[in-house]
Amino acid sequence: SKRLPSGRMRAELLLLLLAFYSIEGKVTSQMRYFQGPHGGFGSPSFPDIYPNEFQDTALIQLGSAYNDGYVIHIDFLVFQLENGYDTVDIFNGNTTDPSAIIGKMTGNMTGRTYQSDGPMLTILFKTDLTGQRDGFYVRWTAVKKGDSYIPQKTCDNLLIMENTGYGLLYSPGYVGNYPDSITCSWTLEAGLGQKVLVIFYSYETEDCYDVISFYDGTAINANKRPKQMCGDIVNPTTEAAFVLSEGSKFSLVFQSDLTKNYAGFSAVFRYVSSSETFNGEYNRMDWTEKKHPKMILPIKNIPNKKN
Repeated sequence: SKRLPSGRMRAELLLLLLAFYSIEGKVTSQMRYFQGPHGGFGSPSFPDIYPNEFQDTALIQLGSAYNDGYVIHIDFLVFQLENGYDTVDIFNGNTTDPSAIIGKMTGNMTGRTYQSDGPMLTILFKTDLTGQRDGFYVRWTAVKKGDSYIPQKTCDNLLIMENTGYGLLYSPGYVGNYPDSITCSWTLEAGLGQKVLVIFYSYETEDCYDVISFYDGTAINANKRPKQMCGDIVNPTTEAAFVLSEGSKFSLVFQSDLTKNYAGFSAVFRYVSSSETFNGEYNRMDWTEKKHPKMILPIKNIPNKKN
């Protein structure tokens, strides 16, 4: 007959199970692995609010071809956590030992960057019992030791997450400054019975010479909105700004002039019900008041399109 585990062993097994499962049986701790010279991922449930009482550990490995002479550069294209209570810690290598920590993050730190000492890096995300925000989206890139990471200052900054109902949009060169004398245009197309909601987590341009213009439809043949977005729009600690399309197609055009450039912008777009309405050309979203239009769920199983 099989020998039953001792009382001490049973207690240890119980503690192990509790480390991974809550009382309701939901997983509260997970480990994720990512490999390759470049890529990106979001926090659990991103861009919806992340769960409470959750621990997410993500290990980034560049792969065997990049083991020697390479480090990992990471950019947080979005970062919005409950300030002081939900945290992200970043470590060199495959460890969460405090001696290997290279960064601690909380609150709104969209646009922050870090770099490892080698080809592996660990990101540890912890949330407490109450309070939730949108979380984060991080992008990583392999960089040769001794070289500086230089983001491409082009208009190819549109990430569409297939079959998820959301994507990311950011200014050329983000998280560095955008270039002078550039024009970028993007067209977003939702499904039938939907609108496009764009939420800006960071926004800083020369006021008001470098601007974003909005068009309901396509940028070439559509209704241009009278109000442009420019200047220092987003408060880095408490706010985001959002804009909603009138129909299923929405275009944005970013233009910078001959002189002066700033940090630019980072935004998430998603598809919401066509019945949704907001007042004004664009609105500020105050996290402290828990006003969160992005809580509207998109219609499922409608593929994203890029014109």
